[in-house]
Amino acid sequence: MRSVAGNCKIISINGAPASGKDTQAEILANRNPTAMVISPGQLLRDFSKGKSMYADLFDFDVQQLSLDLENGALVDGEKLSDGVLGIMKREFENGIDTFVLAGWPREERSYSRLMRFEPAPDERPTFQFVCLIVSDDEARSRFERRVRGMKRLGENLRSDDTPEGFQARMDVFRNRTLPHLNIHADETGLIFINAEGSRKQTQAELRKELHLDPVRPRVEGSLPLQARK
Repeated sequence: MRSVAGNCKIISINGAPASGKDTQAEILANRNPTAMVISPGQLLRDFSKGKSMYADLFDFDVQQLSLDLENGALVDGEKLSDGVLGIMKREFENGIDTFVLAGWPREERSYSRLMRFEPAPDERPTFQFVCLIVSDDEARSRFERRVRGMKRLGENLRSDDTPEGFQARMDVFRNRTLPHLNIHADETGLIFINAEGSRKQTQAELRKELHLDPVRPRVEGSLPLQARK
C-alpha cells in the first residue's frame, strides 16, 4: 500500500454538454501511463447495459437509471459518488496516480465527498479544477454535427442524444453545475478555458494552464501509449 502523501493527483474537467470534456480528458491522460480518465456518464451508460467492469461499486436500479439517462437528469449523487470514489481507491492501489474526471463533480454533495476523499490512509490528493467554456450555439452545433455523423455511419446513439435530452443536460449545467463551480472558484483555483477552438488548441491551453509539458509531435515510428506492449 502507498503511504507517501501527495502521490495522488485529481484533475476535474467540467463544462456544458458538447464542450469537449471527455475528449480533452482522454487526450490529457493519454500522455501519462499512470493516468486514468473517469467519465461518470460513460460509467453509468455501461452499468445500465450490464457492461461495467465496476458493477460491484455501483448500487443503482437499472430501470430507473436508464430512465434518468434518457431524460438527461441528474442521478442519485451519493450513489454515483460511492462508485467514482470506489474506482479511484481501487485503481490507486493498482498503480494509477492521476485521475482525470470528465464532467464530475456536478453538484455540491459530490464535490464535498471528493474534497474529503483519501485513496489510502493519510494520502491527501492534489486537486485541479477546470471548466471548458463554449457558447450555447456552439455546443448545440457540435451536438447536432455529432448526431448527424453517427447516424451517417450507422452508429448507435446515446439514449439522451435527442434535442430534449441535450437541452435537459444544458439546463443541469447552467442551473446546477456552473453555480456550484463558481461558489468554490476561489477555494479550488478554478480555471476557465475557452474551448471554442480546435481540439488541439484547447488541449494546448489546458496543458498550459495546468502547468503540464506541451504536447510534442511523436517521433516517426513511435506508438501511442495504449498500443505499447
